[in-house]
Amino acid sequence: MLKSFLANTVKNTNWGINTYDAWGRWRNEYVRTNGSSSSEQYTLVPPLNSELSAEELDFWLTKFVVEVKRQDGTEYPADSLRLLCTALWRHLRDTCRRYDLNPFNKENPKFATFQHTLDGKMKDIERVNPHVPKRAEPITAEEENKLWIALFCNYENDSKCLSYAVYFYNCKLFALRAADEHSDLEANQYTFGNSEEGFYLQFQGKTSKNCQGGIYHKKAEKKCLRQYENTLNSRCVVKLFQFYLSVIPSDGAFYRRPIAGKTASGHPKFSRQKIGIHTIQGYMKDMCKQANVGGRKTGHSGKVTTATMLFRNNFDEQLIKERTGHKIDAVRTYKRTSEDQVKRISDVLQPPADVKTVKPTVLKMSEPQMQIPVIQSNNEGSYIKFSKGDVYLEFKL
Repeated sequence: MLKSFLANTVKNTNWGINTYDAWGRWRNEYVRTNGSSSSEQYTLVPPLNSELSAEELDFWLTKFVVEVKRQDGTEYPADSLRLLCTALWRHLRDTCRRYDLNPFNKENPKFATFQHTLDGKMKDIERVNPHVPKRAEPITAEEENKLWIALFCNYENDSKCLSYAVYFYNCKLFALRAADEHSDLEANQYTFGNSEEGFYLQFQGKTSKNCQGGIYHKKAEKKCLRQYENTLNSRCVVKLFQFYLSVIPSDGAFYRRPIAGKTASGHPKFSRQKIGIHTIQGYMKDMCKQANVGGRKTGHSGKVTTATMLFRNNFDEQLIKERTGHKIDAVRTYKRTSEDQVKRISDVLQPPADVKTVKPTVLKMSEPQMQIPVIQSNNEGSYIKFSKGDVYLEFKL
């Protein structure tokens, strides 16, 4: 997982550098052909290296933000523009060892022009073309039931259905999201035990994006999650994992390539070969397509489902973080509010109702109906008398 995380960082940094270099070549060619303004302090775009001064970097980053375009000539989305600049800073810091050149440092007045320009440019882009984030949708209870009917119910007979099922519940129970997290799983990370609460499946996590070890994550604990058996539920996932782990080798990779047919003992058949990461990447999409589950469902959907279900069932945020593995408030981006929650919030925020417009509720009474109250008097005083059928109530006035 850590190797993949670092590989993605390197990939994003190279993207930023390549974009800067392409823009620089275009601008330098334009200046050589058409000349430059005599008022500009610098003329040709320099390469990003350790010899840049803070003033020069501020000047060229400002030009870069204003002029850079995508290959089709359109503007970059606001957040992509920010990420490009972040990649350039990361290159200067990690490759050029220029730790003093942080263009995002608000306390450094040398980069004030760049910061104001980037802020204004991002706002202008958002006004013209608001960015709508593409977020993974959670799996609803109805959709999960569809998966069971179409695929998971046959896990004891079909190796592909069994592989799909354990993948989905690794996402939902233990909040695994990225394909490399699944690809790195090993069978010995799953154990079974008993406690006062009953029989359970225990998952022991390893190094991940949110728990990398080292000096910055030295206090971060690896996931250690328990899922208790529910004997009243025929679809109990503890039983599911117990069955899967009994038909694959007890050590090595967790995900084994499904094979058609059955073993001599009548169990689903798996190869000793590990499932490739690209195949795992397509698991969620493939199973949802086969079960006719629509919407934007990705590898993140399982983790989103975890956070959303616990959130809607009023679990404390600390407990949600323990399941998802988040150490900060990033867990909130995985929660999805329900329409019922939105409706209740809307009702709470409504202005006070005008008592003059509130219509009284008319109760329809079945026979025998309440009669009009009667005031009576005798030697002991006055009474008000209510009657309904054979029932009489009297109250002294």
